[in-house]
Amino acid sequence: MRVQNKDRPSNSYTHAARDVRFPLMDCSSAVSPTLRMSSVGLALAYYLPDCEDSAVVAFEDVECWFYGYPGDERLHHHKLWGHGLDFYWFHQLEPARSGSKVCWLATFHDGTFEVVAGSSQVLQERVKSTAPCAALTEVLGPGSSEVL
Repeated sequence: MRVQNKDRPSNSYTHAARDVRFPLMDCSSAVSPTLRMSSVGLALAYYLPDCEDSAVVAFEDVECWFYGYPGDERLHHHKLWGHGLDFYWFHQLEPARSGSKVCWLATFHDGTFEVVAGSSQVLQERVKSTAPCAALTEVLGPGSSEVL
């Protein structure tokens, strides 16, 4: 379920830590994240630093997700700025509650993506010569995707 800004998951956390399991982004590639929902979770594709290839990651047992303000130009306004939040990274938010779902936050050029889920995995580290929307189709098959 997509939530509004007032209900964004990061409101409940005090620290962000980089999650290095996710493929890297940079300032040139952190554009056009693309989302696909399914009955088991949510998949997200995004450009890699060369802006020619994409990565596809998935979150299962999704409780909620958010995409919106701030983007990179206003990231310093996010409550976790100065508490581990950084440009163009996936983060795990802390403190994680024992036995509960995990909150991940990814910073993109035009917005911040947040998701609370039971697990995450990298489905494909590099889909060569493919934009994010096409990468979702290549990895998951046909379906409806949304550019965030």
